[in-house]
Amino acid sequence: MTDDDARVEGTVAEVEAWWHTLDEGNPLPAAAAAGALADLFRRAGRVGADLHDPSAELLRWLTRDLARDPDVTDEAYDAAVLTLPRYLQFLRAHRLWRRSEHAVRACWDVLTWARHRPLGLSSLGEDADAVVGGLLAGPPSPGMLAGATTRAYVGPLRTTLAALAAQRRLSRSQVAATLQVPSGSTAEHVWTDALDRAGLVLLDADGVLPQPEVTHAGGCPPPSTSLVERVIGGLVHAAIDVDAGVIGTLVEACTETGAVLPGASLGEALGELVRFGVLDQVTLPGGEALGVPEPLRRTVAQAVADRTGCVGTDDVAPAWQPVDLRSRLAADAAVDLLVTLEQQPHVRRRLRVLASQSLEAVHGMLQQSLGWRDARAHLFADPDGTRRFAPRWLLGDLRDDVDAAVTDAGSAPLGAVLATSEAELVYAYGHLANPWLLRLRVERVTSGMKELVVWLDAEGDAPAEPTLMSEQLAPRLPAGLAIPAELERAWAFMESHRWAATAPEGHVLLAPGPPEARPGIVFSAGLGLDDRVPPVAAARLLPVAASPDDTRLALWLDDDGATRVVALGPRGEAFLLATEPADLLRLAAVGYPDLAPTTLGRPPASPDAVAGVAEFRAWVQGQLGLPVPSEWPVADHDRFAVWLASHRQAVA
Repeated sequence: MTDDDARVEGTVAEVEAWWHTLDEGNPLPAAAAAGALADLFRRAGRVGADLHDPSAELLRWLTRDLARDPDVTDEAYDAAVLTLPRYLQFLRAHRLWRRSEHAVRACWDVLTWARHRPLGLSSLGEDADAVVGGLLAGPPSPGMLAGATTRAYVGPLRTTLAALAAQRRLSRSQVAATLQVPSGSTAEHVWTDALDRAGLVLLDADGVLPQPEVTHAGGCPPPSTSLVERVIGGLVHAAIDVDAGVIGTLVEACTETGAVLPGASLGEALGELVRFGVLDQVTLPGGEALGVPEPLRRTVAQAVADRTGCVGTDDVAPAWQPVDLRSRLAADAAVDLLVTLEQQPHVRRRLRVLASQSLEAVHGMLQQSLGWRDARAHLFADPDGTRRFAPRWLLGDLRDDVDAAVTDAGSAPLGAVLATSEAELVYAYGHLANPWLLRLRVERVTSGMKELVVWLDAEGDAPAEPTLMSEQLAPRLPAGLAIPAELERAWAFMESHRWAATAPEGHVLLAPGPPEARPGIVFSAGLGLDDRVPPVAAARLLPVAASPDDTRLALWLDDDGATRVVALGPRGEAFLLATEPADLLRLAAVGYPDLAPTTLGRPPASPDAVAGVAEFRAWVQGQLGLPVPSEWPVADHDRFAVWLASHRQAVA
């Protein structure tokens, strides 16, 4: 037994054991599921693919291979298609999936299409198989999205989905009226069926209902490659439902010459594909012909393959993209990297790295070379901007079209990606919509390396890495107020410990302890005071934190130009907390579960809250040299309450 065989056998056994722990809604007995999974691994291995890291392309190939295998009964096909979703759940539950969330969702989409067994045509003819397989094996058209958003289906799509978002239900006659076609016509049938298959509507006996994606978007979702593929695929499937005989014509229409029609009549199914812009009708010397626009050919071929079970001939089999890449260099090879920060200042670093080190390890070296804190998201991209590798903890957040090819950075050795002189890779760090960019270029490849990394030089000063909190607060700073240095240091400490989260609105949240400790003070860049103070007073306040009872903590620029720390409660309470900004950190380190005039002046009521900030308290005392008391006093003379009351009276 080879190592690969042993690994597969172990995985199948683990899945079977896990299957027994699931609820009674299991679609198959555990033994039957294990048998189906073992067969799927065998089929994948036959073409050099690994089902441990499934991709949409692999699942599509497997279901087609099953469909056209005459020895696979319908019951066996159903068993395989019922097993695959649970196997994918197993990978997710055990954090074994190492592709982007976009790739994960693509896998689910394939299994949605595959619930109904394809026609299982053993061959469409060698030429037809080669056309379909060749299109699927090649890369998507670079102009696919731009070319697809000008087609004839776009107007009806926007109109129909906008009406659905507004009315929550459309009868079939209303859909027909939207399309300006007779009720009950083939056009109405193809259109509603296509939207259902695309996951945009739900069909029932009375008409159509919008899926949540339509409702949340307020109509047509934003244009994306996945949206185009779903709609075009839905139209092709719907047309084949009307007339399976159009399959051959569709394959020919995907070629450069197109499909020559034997007569002037298109037939209803092909006519609807012309109506909705999937096919173009042209006149050639030999007669009327149909062609699929180049940007849509791969999508149309994919829909044909999904429906027929065509997998292409051996010489056009898909090139599987494994997650685990192998270095192309010797074990003792090293890569000399020139690292350049593309933003100002143009800082440069040179380092020699053992080629067997993973890109995730290189990430740590880059952080060290620049003195950054490794507190933010990061990924690696090709020089053209295509995102390729990210840390495993970030993969679940990468769900956009640009993330389709992203895999685990810990599985890609440097020597697999940067193996030749002048090869380049881009490292993005920070807010990924506008990150700092480092360009990594290979200056030379050497041998005899024994260390993991050698610093060749450290020219230039690295730019300071501001905290996400201060970055987000900066646009809201009142005139004359600056972020206190002590707060910036504390936020950096919290970021480096990953005591951070992102609110649904996008602003950062930081706490002086791990989330499970439930610290009583949480720093936030998204707090407002509009409901608590008049605008003239808000111009001198910067809210920076809150407690669980919704007391807002703010920096106050007093009449003398000094920065103080104040609290504003949800019921109009207002009081001075501290006369120095650093005292806010001392207060956070005490361990109060919430803040109010009645809770201060005595020890915190919750020992768990005190214990939850123990590490932060040690940092405040050890690194900042600030003593942390066991309780926080109430201010004797509350000048802030007086100041705020005068502004409230002025407004009244």
